[in-house]
Amino acid sequence: MCRKQSGNISWPLALLLLLWTSAGCEKNDVPKQQPTYEISYSGEPELGEPLTFQSTAPAGATYLWEFNDGNFSSQQTPTYTYYTLRNIGAEIADDTVTLIVNNDIYRPSYKIFRLKPGVSKVTGTRVWRWGQFITHGSCCPGASTHALNDTTFGVTKTDDYTVKVWGVNLKYLADSNYYSNERTAGWYNATTLIYRKDTMYFIQRTGLDTSWGETVYAHKF
Repeated sequence: MCRKQSGNISWPLALLLLLWTSAGCEKNDVPKQQPTYEISYSGEPELGEPLTFQSTAPAGATYLWEFNDGNFSSQQTPTYTYYTLRNIGAEIADDTVTLIVNNDIYRPSYKIFRLKPGVSKVTGTRVWRWGQFITHGSCCPGASTHALNDTTFGVTKTDDYTVKVWGVNLKYLADSNYYSNERTAGWYNATTLIYRKDTMYFIQRTGLDTSWGETVYAHKF
């Protein structure tokens, strides 16, 4: 705190006090923080579809984009494709794109959005080329673990997050509804749809907690 000195003092002492107060009251500028910037994207926010990200950050700045799945970009307007849905438990969760400009890690910019599973890519009646039926415990008399090849599935899109799937000539596969990433109605007697990279895995379990049959099929987008 700077304080004005009053009273009669000699000029040498006054000069010393002036120098001392000037040094003590020297203004120290706080480093100016970078502003945050608005982030937008173009493209369809769907699994397997490219998204191009833009920001209002100035041209010529240094950029570091973080896509929330372990991948990064230093481009000004990167184009990126997601192959994995973020989920919390059984539900699809929001993704967050983070942009750091000019290495200012203390004031990053964010864009929050939710990706859709690629249900439109698997709708219709088509052949899935790889599958397996797996038995556990004493399930399924007369059946054993074996490959399931070239099986026809019918897929009906209910909405952007829901499909109805049925198999042709699969003894242990019934009509079922699938919702988000890895959502099930229970571990047994359950149906699961799992998205990994560019592949969707369809899994259905039928039976008890000690013995069940499991049908697994994979479909590449």
